[in-house]
Amino acid sequence: MRFLPDFPRHFPMSESHEEIVARDEALEKEFLVLAAGDSGRVEAVRHRDLPFYGVQFHPERSGDPGRRLLANFLGLIP
Repeated sequence: MRFLPDFPRHFPMSESHEEIVARDEALEKEFLVLAAGDSGRVEAVRHRDLPFYGVQFHPERSGDPGRRLLANFLGLIP
């Protein structure tokens, strides 16, 4: 996995939702889990073969690290 220079590997992120993506065998056959919260909840995924990504957190509400993360993520999408 690539990390941005001078970007922390762990940082606080705003989470304000009722829906939960749970880890299970079916999910992990098709998707790689890219990030998980302290509780183990899935927060970001990428399809193993297709250019599909999903996030379950709010980087835009999480200060500078969140905005930088979102800008980097958007830069990866063709």
